[in-house]
Amino acid sequence: MRRLARGRWSIGAQPNREQLAEQVAAPSPAYVSLQSALFRHRLIEQVPEVLYAVTLGRARRVRTRRVRCPCTGCRPPFSVGTRRLMTGPRWPTAEKALFDLLYLSPTRSRLFNSLPEMELPKSFRWAEVARWTKKIAGKSRRAFVERKLKSLKLAHAR
Repeated sequence: MRRLARGRWSIGAQPNREQLAEQVAAPSPAYVSLQSALFRHRLIEQVPEVLYAVTLGRARRVRTRRVRCPCTGCRPPFSVGTRRLMTGPRWPTAEKALFDLLYLSPTRSRLFNSLPEMELPKSFRWAEVARWTKKIAGKSRRAFVERKLKSLKLAHAR
C-alpha cells in the first residue's frame, strides 16, 4: 500500500504518473487534460511541470511525492470526449484538450489565462472545438471562448 496524498492510498503496483490523476480525484471521474494533454498530442513543446486533470468532483490541488496534480472541476456535459488508452488513464482528443483550456481560461484562478505557444497540424478539427463551444450554457463564457477560438484560428491560418 502506497500513500498518494492525504487520505489517498494506492494498493498494488506503483501507478504511473498519468494514472495518479484518476486516483487522486476518486471517487469522482477525472481525466488528464489541458497542457498535459496538449503536450501528449505534440501541440506544445513545453513540458508541463505539473499533471493537469479535469474532474467532475470538487476542484483541488494534490501534491504527491512524484507529481503535483491540480484537479480542475467542470460540469457534466464537458466531461465526455475522452478515451482510455489501453489500461491507462482517460485522455481527451487534441481538440477537446484545447477546448478545456479555452473554457477554463477565464476562471477565478487565472491559471490558464495565457495560452501556450502551439503548433496545430493541418488535420486539426476546428469544427469539433466549435461544437463543444456551442454546448456552453452561459452566454458570456460562450462569447469569451468563441472570441479566443476565432483569434487562435486566425493566428494559425497565417
